[in-house]
Amino acid sequence: MKAFLALYLFLVVTYFTGLSFQEPAVTFPSSYSVRVTVQERSKPSIDPLITTFKGFVLKYNNSDDFNYIIESSQLAFLSLLDSSQIHSFYKSIPSEDGSNTTSPCIHVNYNNAPQYIFSRQLNVLFSQMFSAKNYEKEEENLFLKLNNNGDNEILRSYDQEVNEKCIKQRLTILTVNAMNETFALCVKPLSVDKFIPFYLISQNLVVTLTDFNTNQVDIEHEKYFLSQMSNLVENCNFIDRNYASAKLKDKNSKVIMNTQPKENLQNIFKVYKTTKSISSLIKNTKKYTSEKLPQFITKPQKEHLWFLSPIHTCKLSTIRDPSACPKETVNENKPTCIFLHGAGEMEELPPQKTFTKYWGDVIKYTPQCGDYWFGRRDTKTNGWDVEELQKYYCEVALLGSGPNTTTIKNTIVFTHSMGNLILASGIDKGFCKFDLNTSSWYTLAAPFHGSKIATALGTICYDYYHNDFPFNLKALLGFIATVGNYCKKNSPDAYPAYSTLLPTYCSKEGICINELYAIADPLDKGRICGDSPIGLLTHYSLALEVVSWVANYGTQNDGLVPFPSCQMDEQKEFYSNGPSVEWYGAYSNHADITCRNGDGWFGGSRKPCSFYTNKV
Repeated sequence: MKAFLALYLFLVVTYFTGLSFQEPAVTFPSSYSVRVTVQERSKPSIDPLITTFKGFVLKYNNSDDFNYIIESSQLAFLSLLDSSQIHSFYKSIPSEDGSNTTSPCIHVNYNNAPQYIFSRQLNVLFSQMFSAKNYEKEEENLFLKLNNNGDNEILRSYDQEVNEKCIKQRLTILTVNAMNETFALCVKPLSVDKFIPFYLISQNLVVTLTDFNTNQVDIEHEKYFLSQMSNLVENCNFIDRNYASAKLKDKNSKVIMNTQPKENLQNIFKVYKTTKSISSLIKNTKKYTSEKLPQFITKPQKEHLWFLSPIHTCKLSTIRDPSACPKETVNENKPTCIFLHGAGEMEELPPQKTFTKYWGDVIKYTPQCGDYWFGRRDTKTNGWDVEELQKYYCEVALLGSGPNTTTIKNTIVFTHSMGNLILASGIDKGFCKFDLNTSSWYTLAAPFHGSKIATALGTICYDYYHNDFPFNLKALLGFIATVGNYCKKNSPDAYPAYSTLLPTYCSKEGICINELYAIADPLDKGRICGDSPIGLLTHYSLALEVVSWVANYGTQNDGLVPFPSCQMDEQKEFYSNGPSVEWYGAYSNHADITCRNGDGWFGGSRKPCSFYTNKV
């Protein structure tokens, strides 16, 4: 989802070249193409191959639809001729030793499903970015001031990328506020009402725009674009999302595979190979006037403007400009932060100082912490009711509390998924307890009322092992078995830890899963629950969505945990307009919530990593 949504932002930006702001009508450039490079700076320590995205955006002169490809080592996205059709290509996933691939390439036709909830916000973003008055006001108030001679003087931003790429290069900085975020657009003016954009910068990404063609689609751009997409369409296993969903829920479903989207793409490529142009395939032109544009949303308060406010920006190492921010002070009284993972890990290790494979760059999002410890235990074969596991989790939670104590002091504890149940069980048995005056506990994606995940995974693993699915869904289940790693190798069984998550499960000692919330509720200070198995659209999205289809939760879920099982108390209101709240309902899946996939590129409900920031 990240790459797709960001592309919409690029498309908006590219409108500006040659765009006239004169009233009453707003007209779009007839055609253009542009090369884009996106650096996801919220995850700088991770392999650049999966944090840098490259691609092209193309718009033809008689169409309001966009064609784009953006690629990483794992994913490619396409919308061709019809912007309601989103094609996601999940590329082969290399095995850990690099010797082979563990999954074939899969082409999923999403048919508008992932992005429909953003249609209103994107329309608002369009309307705000098309207002020249909005730009002028923001530029004057936030980036310019009068010096003693009465001349404009550029203020220094707290964001290192804005300073390096925009201010030092003497570009004009415009700002756009939408969806509780601010974007800096760095442009070179051509005239009073026309300019060329060079950079688009936000909290999470830096977009570089090059090779502009404003009168027509560049033939080299089109050639590369179509050749890449033709290769993906021809060589990947095509999955109609609606067909897969119906068949995975009910093998006897009479639903028929809709192959029309793939056939349409194949026809486009066939025509292109003959005519060397696809512009003849595009028809219809719309005119947009300012009167028809949506109303502006309320602008966010300045403390929400990440790259302008020192309140947040100067505390995050991925954004902070040391020359503009106040000097950092060392606080020896900062609490210790503890991170306890959920089901799915195999290694038995002593507490570690980092665990990026599971928690991503969460350390960079938690400047409030003075020290960090990450638990590492086998939670595939061991469920939450294993006493040795409960003792270990309590021992890790006590690492910042001093010797010879069972009271957690001056500590912030973050527990994910089954980790919430393990720690709650350890507290119930007296292995540790919280001093709520000096410590806090934040619960993440907690299955307090269990989940049908065990049944769903059992079905997936069995059917994959016995090849008990029609058409090419074998490839889809193979993707789940290898990427999710839920199934035992060479076995029809899922790992046993997941069976302890059933809503009816009780331990041998008689403690039932639905009793653990009563232990955790008086102690936890905040919680994040996910409501989308697709989430930020990484390679986890497809796996978790398939699990969600098979489980058939009947309610919003993060792929593994139903939202009500995480929320529990309906009187406890969760908010999705920004991550600074204590009770956060995020458009994120179960993996996203750990911070391993970074923040979403825009949208207040898509910031799981920022939820950890300044939680005390």
